[in-house]
Amino acid sequence: MPSYKPRITVYTDEKTNQKLAYIAKLENRSSSNYTEYLIKQKIAEYEAEHGEIAIPEKTEKEDSTAMKIVKTVTGVTVGEMAADFVIEKRKNKQKLKEQKKE
Repeated sequence: MPSYKPRITVYTDEKTNQKLAYIAKLENRSSSNYTEYLIKQKIAEYEAEHGEIAIPEKTEKEDSTAMKIVKTVTGVTVGEMAADFVIEKRKNKQKLKEQKKE
């Protein structure tokens, strides 16, 4: 099942990647899940020392834009576009049949 969580790309050397995978496996986690866990731990440590980080609320427009991006990245928009194309093509085909009958 695809995840709609925001993504972060990390570039690292092979040795570090292998060590991360090793520790993640010991923790019964995927490397990605373990990385998320580590990030959340560091954020909690930071906030314990410096106070909670205030994140401004997103506006409805920003949420809508974010959903459009998610749909585009996941292929939902592509699928919708393909469906729209097929529907339009069928409508045109039906119109041609009706014109031929006249």
